[in-house]
This record gives sequence, structure tokens and C-alpha cells, in this order.
Amino acid sequence: MRKILIKNATAPINGRLEEGVSVLIGDGKILETDFKDTTPEDTETVNAEGRYLLPSFIELHAHGGGGFDVADSTKEAFQGVMDTHLAHGVTLLCPTLVASEWSKTIEFLKFCDEFGKSHPMFGGAHLEGPFLSPVMCGAQNLSRIITPTVEMTAELAELASVISCITAAPENEGCEHLARVMKSKGISMSVGHSNADSPTMEKAAEWGFDRVTHLFSSTS
Repeated sequence: MRKILIKNATAPINGRLEEGVSVLIGDGKILETDFKDTTPEDTETVNAEGRYLLPSFIELHAHGGGGFDVADSTKEAFQGVMDTHLAHGVTLLCPTLVASEWSKTIEFLKFCDEFGKSHPMFGGAHLEGPFLSPVMCGAQNLSRIITPTVEMTAELAELASVISCITAAPENEGCEHLARVMKSKGISMSVGHSNADSPTMEKAAEWGFDRVTHLFSSTS
């Protein structure tokens, strides 16, 4: 297992900034935060003297950045979004598509499958729609809001490997089937742009909804 040793950094340890910190990383995990032993073989050493070593950000909901929109489904736009967020400390990002025509939604997911998932910052696609509430659409395009059919759910299931989250309104017809199938595929379901009441929310949790998108922003 190839390792990376970051030496002489200033880093937050147990709530305090400490200098001269050496962190050993291996297999994508932090192995030691106070490494003082002999450097293991096959280890890349990075001297971080005079620099800070800090945790990066994870962005679960981003439609674009740097003048680019993920909905463009092009390599240029995708890379532009990632570069913009990386410059501000984000190292894992879930490109988020607004409510769109169904054909465009599938096109976006196929683009993520063909190009996006090979990018080191790609955290899985987030679909913020189109299965939202018309009365809680907010800034979403009302003409793009639909209810999920069995056929649509099957299409999403075929592309499940590139989907991290789907934001939907659980009170909509077809959302129970959607949620149960997506949960079986390991996809997180989020309540958003929803007009659901408390009993519906309780049912939604049973179906597989496990988070909320922008609570109380176009959500009752």
C-alpha cells in the first residue's frame, strides 16, 4: 500500500492549531496524525512547513460555478465547475441538476456515467427534481415538474451507479415506488420543494427518505 507522509504542517489537532504536525496517509485514509516513526518504504513525503493542513469541504448540492452550469453536460462545464469549487477548498462535489425535461435528465446522468464518475472530485449526481411539488416549486421551472412513473424509476435504476441523491416531494403519486427502488440501490432520497404534511413525512421516512433539501425554502 503506497503511503503519503505530510510533514511539518500546522494543523488543527484536538481543537487546537499545532505546528510541526506529521500526518501519515494510506489507502485514502488518515493512518496517524502524530507520526514520529521512521518513514515507511514506498512513501511519498511532502514538506508542508509554513503551510496549514486542513480538512476539505464536501459539497452535496451545487448547480454550477465559475460561470458554468452542470446542466450543460459538457466536459468544459464539468471541469470548470470542479476547478472553481476546488479553488475554495471543496474536494468532493455532487453536481446537481434542477428540474429539467426528462430527456435532459437522462442525458445528464449518461454524461456523468461516461465522463463524470472518472473525475476524482465526483461524489455522485444529485437530481433536484423533476419530481417536485408544483405549489412549492420556488425558483424551479414549473413546466418541468412531473410525477415519477414506473418506467422513469426503471430508467433511473439503470443509472443508479452515478446517482447519490434524489430530491423529491413524497406526497406526489409514484414517489413511494421511486423511493423504495432507489433505497434498494443505495441512493439517498431527500424531501425538498414539498408540501407534505407530518403523516406523509412519517411514511416517507419508511419508504427511504433520509434527509431534507433546504428545509423551509419552498418546503412546507
